[in-house]
Amino acid sequence: MIRAINEHAISLLNYYVGVINLEPGDYQKLDQEIRQILVKHNIHKQPASKERLYLPRDQMGRGLHSCEFRSEQMLWQLYNTLMRSKCPTLRREAILKAEERNCTHLLTIES
Repeated sequence: MIRAINEHAISLLNYYVGVINLEPGDYQKLDQEIRQILVKHNIHKQPASKERLYLPRDQMGRGLHSCEFRSEQMLWQLYNTLMRSKCPTLRREAILKAEERNCTHLLTIES
């Protein structure tokens, strides 16, 4: 079940990171809702360790991917790609200017 969530639901979310303007609190709510669904269907117990749920299976965890962590990681990689681009393009400049104007989460990651 955890593998299915990682492969289908989280990968679908990964597709929209950076496209849809979601804040860190929204990703925290998604993680919480996923945990509630797992508890509801008796896949994960309520008093069980939340940290163990997100630990990789080879470290004796359940191996669930965190929406919040994955989004931060993907936005950070996008930010680094935009900033380290060797040839400045109008499109890159427009993206960075729009992100700065809208005060999105993308520009707050680095600082």
